[in-house]
Amino acid sequence: MRAEYGIDLREVLETRSMPLQDLVDLVAWIPAGSAVWQSFGGPAAVSEAVAMLRAVDFSVRVLDYHAGRHGKGKKPEPPKPPAYAHERRAREERALRKAQSRLRMRGRIPRGRNT
Repeated sequence: MRAEYGIDLREVLETRSMPLQDLVDLVAWIPAGSAVWQSFGGPAAVSEAVAMLRAVDFSVRVLDYHAGRHGKGKKPEPPKPPAYAHERRAREERALRKAQSRLRMRGRIPRGRNT
């Protein structure tokens, strides 16, 4: 709330300096690309300006592809939204387990030890 609106949420709740409904509206409409949405991930993690730039970049690459400059190469794919936070964590945990398994197979980490 502070980064987007300059409002200290704790202070507002303690002093009741703003009606609760107004505060709820502000929270509900935190803009895309804000720090809150970046931490959650997904499509809202990208601001409208960045989303438009990505769309323009994709359009230019598609036009370039159809102009024949890339021969029979792979057709450009539309940009994917950032992964959600739980997906990123799951991917990181899988990579960590895989790395630990490989180290165990080489005898560098004793079994049962998770470091």
